[in-house]
Amino acid sequence: MKIAVILLSIIFIIISCKNSTDSGPDTDPNQIRLLKTELGGCNDEITPVKIAIEEDFRDTVITSFENGTLIIDAGLNYVCCAPFTTDCKVSNDSIFINISDMCPDIYKCYCKCNCYYTFRFSFHYILKKEYFYRIILNDPRVGNEILFKEGVFKNG
Repeated sequence: MKIAVILLSIIFIIISCKNSTDSGPDTDPNQIRLLKTELGGCNDEITPVKIAIEEDFRDTVITSFENGTLIIDAGLNYVCCAPFTTDCKVSNDSIFINISDMCPDIYKCYCKCNCYYTFRFSFHYILKKEYFYRIILNDPRVGNEILFKEGVFKNG
């Protein structure tokens, strides 16, 4: 019985070590990766930025490079109190970002005002070449995906 437990333990350790050193797409040094996502503006429940839609707060997407990191800043005018989540997928030289309003019942989630929501996506392993990006807004009030912004940016 002890021998069987020891053998199973050794097999488990070998499999664990093999999986931890496996070089898949997550370890490819040429593949861009999402480093972090920061939510701001009205996503901050402590100090929301309630606004009337003005020219200073247009829907925006700004791309920049800071110390080898690609930053994609998205600013969205949207109804107050919306519960957002984000998702990001990278495929070759393309970044696909989804911003989703997760309100399960459009009559219970929202407040009667407009807010300016901000989303900052930081990526690393950026090479000196062109990249495509697409940002989709999933809005349950209209029942489908909305193309928020897409474009190409060049590093270097």
